[in-house]
Amino acid sequence: MSDSTSQPSQVFPAAARWRLLATVLVALQALVLVGLAVAWLVGLVRGTATYPAAVVGLAVVALVAAWVLALAARAIHRAASWPRAPVITFQLLLGVMGAEWVRGEALAVGVAAVVVALVITVALLVPGVLAPRRLPGRDEA
Repeated sequence: MSDSTSQPSQVFPAAARWRLLATVLVALQALVLVGLAVAWLVGLVRGTATYPAAVVGLAVVALVAAWVLALAARAIHRAASWPRAPVITFQLLLGVMGAEWVRGEALAVGVAAVVVALVITVALLVPGVLAPRRLPGRDEA
């Protein structure tokens, strides 16, 4: 039995692999969002954007989401407790988008999005991948 100060990787040795997988996939999602933002802005500069204001808005949202995902990937790597909620929320949104892409004409992209969203969600729910949440102001003796 371990005491309450043990690291999650010491209590759950298999969790380290899940943590690494989640870290890499979330970091890749952040990079994809940056790439999309750059592609949209390049289209804006070239004059091929049909709705320039919408393109700027999408690019800003994508860059903010990429920043949050990059911070979350770093926190997952450190086994912090906070990234579970925002990352799983993003995965739910990605899963819905992926399902719509499957219904449309982007089958491969949709399947990849759904699979990645499921893998990250499962990885973050495996015990020991992230530190357990503690209620604020609660001291344990």
